[in-house]
Amino acid sequence: MKRKLSFFTFAIILVFSLELLSCSKKNNSVKVDDKEKPSKVLDESKVDEGHSSDALVGEGMPGEGMSGGEGMPRGEGMPGGEEMSEGEEMSDEEGLPDDEEVIAEEKRIASEIGDLEKDLSDSEKPKEEEIFLKIITDKDNQLGFMEYGDELLIPQKSDEGFTLVHSSKNKLERNFYDLNHRLTKKEVWNYKDYESAKLKESYTYLYLNDTFTLLKTVLDTDQNQIIYEYGPDGLLENVQKFFCKDENKYLISEKHILYYDDKRIAEEESKYYSYSENYKKRTDTFQKKYKYFYNDEGIPPDLEYLENGELKLKTKYSSEKGTYTSQTFFSDDISVKSYYEKSFRVKDVYYNKMKVVRVRNYEKNDISEF
Repeated sequence: MKRKLSFFTFAIILVFSLELLSCSKKNNSVKVDDKEKPSKVLDESKVDEGHSSDALVGEGMPGEGMSGGEGMPRGEGMPGGEEMSEGEEMSDEEGLPDDEEVIAEEKRIASEIGDLEKDLSDSEKPKEEEIFLKIITDKDNQLGFMEYGDELLIPQKSDEGFTLVHSSKNKLERNFYDLNHRLTKKEVWNYKDYESAKLKESYTYLYLNDTFTLLKTVLDTDQNQIIYEYGPDGLLENVQKFFCKDENKYLISEKHILYYDDKRIAEEESKYYSYSENYKKRTDTFQKKYKYFYNDEGIPPDLEYLENGELKLKTKYSSEKGTYTSQTFFSDDISVKSYYEKSFRVKDVYYNKMKVVRVRNYEKNDISEF
């Protein structure tokens, strides 16, 4: 009876020991990503005899043994107060700055860069030299000379009026005035120094009697002379351009302008002249004429353009802005009339001897032959 009891007791102890061993192995695993991985791989060759694997788990760690969930105190040595067993990797976001820290650092760096760029920009700017104004007056306390930087202003009196000399860098101008303070002549010089000074162009002004009404302006250059003539109301009426050679002048172009009573241009006629070699003989004349017919305010004027007396272009506007027709004449027989709506070309009509031979609609992108 005693023998049977001892065997039964031994069996119970053995089952209990196996159960403890199984529980100890389960506690030695950490759940990561829903999969159990061993917290520590044991080298069986280093396990001393008489010690179970339970005794080695947590060995060498501060605190009590890790069997049964005990061991390193929560929060000790780990960020966030969480446990991390050996072999478990730190999360990628651990230790990263928050959004406010990032924004603050970006602002600091931007400020540093801005200060650096400002310092560099200031260092590259040339220092401006101080400019002084110098004025000299005559015995009557009238202006005799004025200097400011590289600019000079010198008034000069004469029996016919006075002259005003203005110099700036490599350019010099002399303006001549009569006793009525009217500008009668203007000279423009290329002026680096006295020896290299060269007259570039000059203007001569003629007035109606003692008034300020300008009648004529004559522009002279090295090779050309241009004469501008004005009417009593000050409107430009004629322009003539000459080629100057060996003290001779050859008319190469001229323009005549007519006006309506309200001073709007009615016609502009230009003629261009061709010459033989050395300008011995005039060989050809080319003529252009523009005629303007005005519409209501806000609508451009109708236009006729002629070459050598032949009509080449006729444009007529409707009362609706952007709607008009423009007819181009290629010869006496052939012409093309284009229609526009809202300033877009919508149709072309081709004529031959005043008969429609083709129509092209741009909106439908089709061509009709007749």
